[in-house]
Amino acid sequence: MVDAMVSDLVDQLVSIIAQQAKEEIKLIVGVDEEVQELKHKLRIIQAVLDDAEEGQVKQHVVKHWLAQLKDAYYEMDDVLDSWNTARIKSEIEKEEGKSADSNATPAVKKRKVCSFLSSSSRYVRQKCNLALRRDIGHKIKKLNETLDKIVKDKVFGFDLTRQLEVVSVDRPKTTAFVDASNIIGRDNNKANLLSSLLDTGSQEERKPRVISLVGMGGLGKTTLAQLAYNDPRVMAHFEQRMWVCVSDPFDQCRVAKAIYQELPPKEPDKNITELQTLLREICDMIRDKKFLIVLDDVWTEDFTKWEPFKLVFENGAQGSRILITTRNNRVAKMMGSSHMINLDVLPNEECWLIFSKIAFSNEDQLQYLEDLGRQLANKCKGLPLAAKTLGSLMHNKTSREQWRDIVDSSLWELEDVERGVFAPLYLSYYDLPSPMKRCFSYCATFPKDYIFYKNELVVLWMAQGYIDSKEKNMEMKAEEYFEVLAMRSFFQDFGKDENDDVSEAENAQLKKKIYLRHLILRFGLFTEDERDERMKNDVLTLNALEPHPDLEILGIVCYLGTTVYPNWMMSLTKLKILTLRVFPKLESLPPLGKLPSLERLRISYTGSLKKVGVEFLGIESKNKKDDIIFPRLKSLLFGLTTLEEWIGFEGMREDEDNGITIIMPRLQQLQIHRCKDLKSLPDFLRTTPLLKELEINDCPILSKRCERGIGEEWPKISHIPNIKIDWKYVQRDGLTPSD
Repeated sequence: MVDAMVSDLVDQLVSIIAQQAKEEIKLIVGVDEEVQELKHKLRIIQAVLDDAEEGQVKQHVVKHWLAQLKDAYYEMDDVLDSWNTARIKSEIEKEEGKSADSNATPAVKKRKVCSFLSSSSRYVRQKCNLALRRDIGHKIKKLNETLDKIVKDKVFGFDLTRQLEVVSVDRPKTTAFVDASNIIGRDNNKANLLSSLLDTGSQEERKPRVISLVGMGGLGKTTLAQLAYNDPRVMAHFEQRMWVCVSDPFDQCRVAKAIYQELPPKEPDKNITELQTLLREICDMIRDKKFLIVLDDVWTEDFTKWEPFKLVFENGAQGSRILITTRNNRVAKMMGSSHMINLDVLPNEECWLIFSKIAFSNEDQLQYLEDLGRQLANKCKGLPLAAKTLGSLMHNKTSREQWRDIVDSSLWELEDVERGVFAPLYLSYYDLPSPMKRCFSYCATFPKDYIFYKNELVVLWMAQGYIDSKEKNMEMKAEEYFEVLAMRSFFQDFGKDENDDVSEAENAQLKKKIYLRHLILRFGLFTEDERDERMKNDVLTLNALEPHPDLEILGIVCYLGTTVYPNWMMSLTKLKILTLRVFPKLESLPPLGKLPSLERLRISYTGSLKKVGVEFLGIESKNKKDDIIFPRLKSLLFGLTTLEEWIGFEGMREDEDNGITIIMPRLQQLQIHRCKDLKSLPDFLRTTPLLKELEINDCPILSKRCERGIGEEWPKISHIPNIKIDWKYVQRDGLTPSD
């Protein structure tokens, strides 16, 4: 009885094991087909997700289902990445094997075939390949099960084949009315705008001038337009004024009707709905009259939508003006703007004034809560809309505990803030194509206030797979995405002019940052077209970026000035480390020898510097007075690619007064790289008692002249214990390496 039971159990186990083995073999053998099927499903899911994102699905159940689908999509993408990586690795190994076989002699080939190690290695690779295929097969099987479950879930309460309910994007309608007494800031912008509106222009300027207010949502473009529109001087200057909220989409008939209704009608009861008729009526009403029309919140980049209105407005009198507000520089250019005013964020103090005016009911409350209020105002990051929204939110909160809770919270998690601040900002996001949304969303993974550089971000987008690989030039497509996002004000401080850069540098007030010890000033990449414009700008900006005198570490990168001698350089008496890198136009060095605390100096990638002389040391004559130059310098690196001459006192006139000057008495390490035209070293190197290491790399002329024992420059450096030339020691611990 027991034997029969055991036998039956064994038969069942064998059957189960056999079945599992068959399934495993099926997984391994069929993995190629499964991978192709997975790719097909991935493309379908991507299309579903793109459609859903374009539609901004509203139902919670559908949003949850789409979230599950997105998770599955990422898992599928990971599996395919693993498969592709393994496939490429396998192909490389095969090619290496073929190469090794083709280079071997017949005898070696025979031994290789018989070799136990070779056979073992091949066996291990085969086992790894089978294990990988098995692992991929299991993952695909699991993913298919997950997808089946997700597909089944969609039957509960919704159907993707019908039209989904989508988010109704609330685009606020604006009017021309404003209470000017409540507006804070933007005085310079207002003066600039009024000047453009009231300027009579030249006699040849027949067409109406287009002026654009450009900036991200919430900066106050509409408010600034309202202030100008209602200014008494503007009201007296123009015969007719019109205000139209254009918004998105650009409905030509609706916009034309709105303009028509703003004008004094010839026949009050006339109800016109045809675009052609409306435009003809508008043309007659503004003919030979000086008008101002404000087109608020324009989104379309389609010139064909704008062209009929442009032609109609050309019938106005000389001096007519068209003022548009938009978030997109491309819109402003499409509409033919002759003057663009790019709005930036407000200073923190003006943001505080906006916030406090709304948040506090009386002076006592202001004094009681001012410290917390200023913290909240600073969180607005200069956005007036955020200051107004937060001010309204805090108006009825009277205790410090309530205020402290808001200060310590994540503002974007507050419902009132999301509705008041982020809802308008989301409009710009919703207007993006799906691939561009993914690129922009990726930026949210970086820390707050992170500075993006175009070339770096483009590479990261491509590495993440956000740019369609079918594009002939992925990098060009990624750059186009960046430009579009920048033009639509998704990136702050993009394309500033010279005055903006200098003004922002001054506003940074680095000199007042008493705890600032480490500072890197990176001026950004540049093109040949920008080079001349940047040269003067960089000098002015560097002068404006004066740091606190207690600074200890300073780096300056990608600087285009011919000199790097800001008026504050010699005030850095505590500076220990200085790095100057990528200076293509630099022609002379500042008197860095005067910096009393400098310990480490690195200067590299200079494109125009040919001579380093006594100006670098900071002395005018050899014997002017007793002095110590670079008194604490321990490490010096020169990577001066165009350097031809480096001198100390050589050639200077000997005066009667015999002063004593000591140069770099503590220098321990000297590195000279890529100075291809440098011929000699300064004489003062003979008297550097602590110099222990000298490296000369990729300096062909100097390397030849520094040959051990026979080179013309060898006497200047022979006392240095460790010398490397072209990455090889020619002297180590005072001896040749072979000694």
